[in-house]
Amino acid sequence: MIIISANTVVQAASVSNLVTPVSYFINHVVPLDNLKNNLEKYKQTSIVGTSGIGKTQLTRMYAYENKDKYSLIWFIDCNFNLKQEFLKLAKTINQLSKKQLVSEDLAIIEEEVINYLSTLDNWLLVFDNNKTKGNLILQKFIKLKHNGHVIFCSQDSQGLPYVVKVKEFTKKDAAVLAGYILKDNSVQDVNFLIEEFKGYPVLIVQGAQILNNVKGLSNVKYKKMIKETDNKIKLNIELCMKELSTSAKALLQKIALINNQRFSKNMLRMITNNKENFDDDIYQLSRFLLISNIDSNKDDPVFEMHDVIAETLQGMNTKIKNQQYLEEMISNILEKSFPKGVAERQIFRTASTIIENLQIILRNAEKYKINLSKILEVKIELLGISVDVGDYNSSQKLIEWFEEKNRNKEFNLDQMNNHEKVLYVWYLSTTGFYNMVALSNPIKAIEYYIKAKEIAVSIDGYEDMKFNVTYQIFRAQLELGQIKFAQNTLEEAYKIYEIGIKNNTINSSEMRYFILVEQGYF
Repeated sequence: MIIISANTVVQAASVSNLVTPVSYFINHVVPLDNLKNNLEKYKQTSIVGTSGIGKTQLTRMYAYENKDKYSLIWFIDCNFNLKQEFLKLAKTINQLSKKQLVSEDLAIIEEEVINYLSTLDNWLLVFDNNKTKGNLILQKFIKLKHNGHVIFCSQDSQGLPYVVKVKEFTKKDAAVLAGYILKDNSVQDVNFLIEEFKGYPVLIVQGAQILNNVKGLSNVKYKKMIKETDNKIKLNIELCMKELSTSAKALLQKIALINNQRFSKNMLRMITNNKENFDDDIYQLSRFLLISNIDSNKDDPVFEMHDVIAETLQGMNTKIKNQQYLEEMISNILEKSFPKGVAERQIFRTASTIIENLQIILRNAEKYKINLSKILEVKIELLGISVDVGDYNSSQKLIEWFEEKNRNKEFNLDQMNNHEKVLYVWYLSTTGFYNMVALSNPIKAIEYYIKAKEIAVSIDGYEDMKFNVTYQIFRAQLELGQIKFAQNTLEEAYKIYEIGIKNNTINSSEMRYFILVEQGYF
């Protein structure tokens, strides 16, 4: 049975981030029935299978078909920090209710959300995208007593309850899938896809789109190529890439290095080098189903790329090429796209899919060992975000990394250019701010601020940064009751402000600090 529906976010449950299954989903009656039976009997079940076999689509189909039964449906992405994933749910609950029903304190966020859910009867949580040997993080949720339903999706069955294995398609289902996607639906092409791809849905979909869109490629020629290769997915991607423009190829390679599970059009606009052909590049990638739209928001639609495609693309590139793509993306996002003002930057970096993509970019940046200054650039953004949202556990880890690099003398200030010094100063300053707000330790904060200020003297321009560092010293001095020192520091900050206004290197809205300070303290 084919389920045909638009790929968009469904809002049947009052709280939901459910995405509808792909339009060509084949309704697996047996695993769906097993999934449903397990939930009814045990309140939890696990969907297990290899990457690309259809675990997420199967779970989305269950949730889609049963959305009217639940008041809350929420997918938690196990690729990320679970506390942050639960925070997204808490924020959504509070926003929709227009009052704080759930605490947004990250230290207790998981317990708070579960406690709130315990007051409800009809809810569904899905822990998705868990990898091999990654089930340990799920154990505390497996042991929970609750009134809702929980689904665990993983490549590994170890330690998971009530497993439903997702297997390759039967010949009948494979024929239906191939026939739906193929334009001419020829029996010969359908049989070819069934025979060659052995019920593996990602390969069947890829193969059908290649036959649809690669001109001059017969199934005879394609079959010969498939039989001669030991990596069918790689071959399929290579055939698709031959049909893409240069800019579309580059964009595809970059997508494989970001959060391929969820990235917005605005995110893609930031990482591409070719703004002129941007919309056409997205069309080309979509035509071969290399990416799929999962949220058709007209202002900023969201897409996904299958893990199998992303992993294969990374493997097709050399380490140096992946390094180049990562460093280019970091520059495009953080230096060319993000606004320079502190307040504007805080708003911008919390936009749709930005934080998750920065996290995955960092993960890959460390994996491929790119330039340390580029890693520092991503980490300072994530440090700022973590302090802003109160994720102090993540803040501490990022600060420990910075301190370790300093102890190992991996940062050489004498060899840093102007931009690299700016990054270093921001890291020191944000660490100082962390000590102020998270640890209530203004003495330690001042130590970091003073170090930042000393280095900032050698930096050309960036009065906004120099002003911010000096202003933070002022605030810490006030906290310590050092009024005379604070007055002197405020005068110094004001001089920096005047230089910044004159040179147009500081936002005039920063004057609000002085107004508030002078009214409140002097």
